[in-house]
Amino acid sequence: MNQLFPSVEEYVRNLPANVSLPAKRQEMLKEISHYIYDKHQQGQMAELVFICTHNSRRSHLAQLWAAVAAHYHGIDDVLTFSGGTEVTAFHPNAVAAMERAGMEIENAGGKNPIYVVRFSKNHHGCQ
Repeated sequence: MNQLFPSVEEYVRNLPANVSLPAKRQEMLKEISHYIYDKHQQGQMAELVFICTHNSRRSHLAQLWAAVAAHYHGIDDVLTFSGGTEVTAFHPNAVAAMERAGMEIENAGGKNPIYVVRFSKNHHGCQ
């Protein structure tokens, strides 16, 4: 297990353990886990791309939490990306939610800035 920022670690540890997911969603998640496992066994990077309409909230949150989960569990050969069908910026409410979870976020500025999001001393995700 790799070290997260203490506030992110606490957030992750306090997530509910018994979440019920529909069978179809469980099957999809199994396929993703098999993809990651197979790439790891082959010594390759598993690249995960999360897409939503605006690329302002859902895809960013999915990308960042996938990166956190991989880092937390010591799976270093996973790269995560987010994208959307429209060009929009990382929504301020989503930024605030990630900051409440303990992540450090730097905004480069501009109309559609790239954000650097850190959840551990040596690891980050970009938006």
